[in-house]
Amino acid sequence: MLAKATLEISDEVIVLRRLLGRLPNYLENGWRVTTADSGYFGDGSSGENGIRSNSNLVFAIAVLLAQKNNINISEAVYTKLTTTLRQLVRYLTSSHATGNGTCADGGRWGLSWQSSWWATKLALGSDIARDLLEPGDVMAVNALVAAEANRHLRRLIPTGLAEDTKAEETAWDAEILAVALALLPDNPNTSKWRRRLIEFGINTFSRPSDRDNSVIMDGIVVSDALRSCNIHEDGSLENHGTTHFCYVASPLISKAWCAFALRRASLVVPSALSHNVVNVWRFAEPTFLTNRFAYLGGQDWARYTYGEYFILPALPFLASIGCGDRTGAIFRQRLKFIEMEAVQNLDGSFFGDRFTKGRYKGQYAKYETDCFACMALTLELLTSQSLSIGPIGHLPRPTVVSSPEAQCCYARDSDLFTSFAWSTLTRSVPNITFLPLSDDSLADWHEANHLGAVRFLQPVKWVGVKAMEAQENGLRVEGSHSIRSMRGDALAEHELSLALDDGVLRLSSRYICRKKLRAVHITGLNWRIPNDIFNQFSRRYFFEGADGRIVSFESVVPKKSASSRQLSRLQQLRRKFKKYGNVAPLGLSSWLNVDNKVGLFFSGRQDFVLRRYPLKDAPWNSLNVEQVESPEAHWRFNVTERSVLLETKCRLHLGTAEETMQMARNFMS
Repeated sequence: MLAKATLEISDEVIVLRRLLGRLPNYLENGWRVTTADSGYFGDGSSGENGIRSNSNLVFAIAVLLAQKNNINISEAVYTKLTTTLRQLVRYLTSSHATGNGTCADGGRWGLSWQSSWWATKLALGSDIARDLLEPGDVMAVNALVAAEANRHLRRLIPTGLAEDTKAEETAWDAEILAVALALLPDNPNTSKWRRRLIEFGINTFSRPSDRDNSVIMDGIVVSDALRSCNIHEDGSLENHGTTHFCYVASPLISKAWCAFALRRASLVVPSALSHNVVNVWRFAEPTFLTNRFAYLGGQDWARYTYGEYFILPALPFLASIGCGDRTGAIFRQRLKFIEMEAVQNLDGSFFGDRFTKGRYKGQYAKYETDCFACMALTLELLTSQSLSIGPIGHLPRPTVVSSPEAQCCYARDSDLFTSFAWSTLTRSVPNITFLPLSDDSLADWHEANHLGAVRFLQPVKWVGVKAMEAQENGLRVEGSHSIRSMRGDALAEHELSLALDDGVLRLSSRYICRKKLRAVHITGLNWRIPNDIFNQFSRRYFFEGADGRIVSFESVVPKKSASSRQLSRLQQLRRKFKKYGNVAPLGLSSWLNVDNKVGLFFSGRQDFVLRRYPLKDAPWNSLNVEQVESPEAHWRFNVTERSVLLETKCRLHLGTAEETMQMARNFMS
């Protein structure tokens, strides 16, 4: 059984209550009443966006009502939220496959992909607020829970390793099994549900060596329960490409939901829920920077959302199974960071000013309501279940990790975080992260970061020789990619070498043409730099002036695009490659420094430009980013065989502009 620990009311609990107390304000923006007994938030659709959002709200409202004495809400608001909760529960139960109604779009939900995840929040919220619901509503919820749990008695446990782990799907399906055990102890299927919960727990973070694992876990031999392989042996896992942190945090929060449900019913939490968790956390934990986690292989969701708030309730769970020496420090930083953004949004949202921007339906509602549910679950774990978030401790310790399985590596010390991945998301385009831990707002995870990019008019595939090694003082990477057409014709070759030693990254990247090409698009350096609320929209770029002195350029983000309806063929291709932007020339220099924090330098003078995007240029328009280019992005036509398309040789370091300038002069001499 997982251990419990006592916790006095802390500053963190006060912050969680304050954040959850914003919910009534947020609800006002998108609430829809269908009948006197039924209502929904957002679009009320039968798919993920509608049902997941509304189930999140059932749980968040239930916890808010239960915390009435600790959260400052009036009697009028309490009464209104109680009515809202009842209407939500009836809307969701009636439109489920076990009900007799439909959703706002005419469809029904349930007994399908992810529906167990949605049902968990509905069921646990209804149980917390049981005294506020009619007996018929409770019966409808119980019928829904039994149906969703029984579906998994017949279901084959999925497996996935390269680029698409099934860890998160297996974990979220386990949630409803735990809920069924907790809410329906007299059901004749309880013993079957428990066995399936144990099997799902073992298979969530299953790895190759589990084939020979003879350990008996909760009465079942691990190898006998094995149906999958969802993580690499070193604890890394893949989804949407390599080592995507959202898909680490998602199964971890599902384990927290399972443990929460079982503890509420005073049931034993199976050891299977902890299977291989320590291996996954050992790989992921050092990627926490100062306020957020790194995304070594790219980030395609809205910046600083899913994984960054899913991890909050997962941290008390991790602390309860012995992974807690630094969970407290990570927890406090994450919570502080979330509150910092939330208080800027007057509509009660967490991300409104930055990217959800008054849109209270669809995917936007899912981001916001997910976060409310996470705040509510975390609050319940720390108060009603008295879990600890671990000692204050320290942020992750200095470490160097090389993962041949995930084909990435990273290194951190007290000042610097550096990472390299051979692919970005699902594309075989390498990317590098190099940033000071004193300011992790300088990081954006983007393909070809620091390397420069060559893009072709036709689809391509990458085949290469890759080598990397963790060393005493850093990292070393070497390799080459043959870039080929889908028919197998060699188009170009990318040669790459980098070495991190004593805080300096030496980088060499070269693209060589292997076949006469009609046109290619080239972006030099390709250094993505956020310029958003997290640094107060203030970036300063330093470089060498004509007289050899330091020049400073303060960036200003353009407000809107100047694109035209009538586009030439070349303009259409530029749009395809997302190259619109306001370009600010910085001039010739042998070095560049950002905010007196991180610099790069060359062996000679090069032409720098700064591309300032007219609209936010991160997924979901969730972050303003800029891009340093050297040379400026351009088209090259009628390229001859064996010509060099792009060559980047530079060194990166942490330090002031003065230090970068001096290092550049020493390098040239």
